[in-house]
Amino acid sequence: MALDYEIDTERKHIRVTATGEISPEQFVDLHDHFAATDTIEADFSILFDLRHAQVPRDGFTADGVRTLAVLPAILDPASRRAVVVRSDFGFGIARMYGLRRGDRMTAFEVFRDLGEAERWIKRG
Repeated sequence: MALDYEIDTERKHIRVTATGEISPEQFVDLHDHFAATDTIEADFSILFDLRHAQVPRDGFTADGVRTLAVLPAILDPASRRAVVVRSDFGFGIARMYGLRRGDRMTAFEVFRDLGEAERWIKRG
């Protein structure tokens, strides 16, 4: 499994691409890494491209989603966050995450089309 990322400080944007099997713990590690990264500012946007990720059904339980949802915010609530998935299961998990974050994250969308997600991020 790989979580690769690019930080574009000029555009104030982070892009995370997941391939292979992913787990909530890997996203916690990535969160901690981003929190310690000086180049990331609170007004950045972030796009998670999970189209090529394999999500084991037992890996993303309600508890796993809750673990991610209670992490301290790195970005402002109004910073745009997009998640791109290809499966119904991935879509549901991403929506559950968004609901659990609540008002700590006001600009969050889940997409099935990467181009649509990129356009939405740019409009922000």
